[in-house]
Formats: sequence, structure tokens, C-alpha cells
Amino acid sequence: MINRSDKGKKQRESYQKKKVQPRKSIRGQAETKYGEVKKKSSYSLTPTGAALLKKMSKQLEISTSEFLERIARGEIKFDIDQSDCTEPDVNIE
Repeated sequence: MINRSDKGKKQRESYQKKKVQPRKSIRGQAETKYGEVKKKSSYSLTPTGAALLKKMSKQLEISTSEFLERIARGEIKFDIDQSDCTEPDVNIE
């Protein structure tokens, strides 16, 4: 049987070769710098809260998604007065 994919093909010059794309992981999404694929999440905010979130992330020149990621990982810290907190501490492990 003849392998038709090899029949009549010329070798490409080095400048003609296709560029190798960065390796993608699950569902074609690139891994983040944290070694994980981002998962879609949904949160409700008031229009004011959403505007403030967008403004703060824009000041840091990052997306709102990355801004929230960095807050969650403790890379962006806020000065919060603990006496104002009425909810118990959350311990995620």
C-alpha cells in the first residue's frame, strides 16, 4: 500500500517551517504561571464594585481575573481592620 502523505512532498527550508506553538493543556487553554489551568467562576458585584475592581486592576496593568487571583494567593494585600470583620476566619486547606 502506498502512503500518499509522503508521495511528492518536498522538504521545507528552515525559514519555511511552521513555528511551534506553546504547549497547551486541557481544552486548549494555556497553563498559568501557577501551573494550573484557569476555571471559569462567576461572582456578583454591584456596578460600583465592578467599576472599582476594574479600576484597581487597570492601575496594576493586569486583568481583573489576574487581580482576583493575586488577592486570593496573598500576592496583593490590603490593610484590613480586623475589628470590622464579623465573619469567622476561613481556613482553606
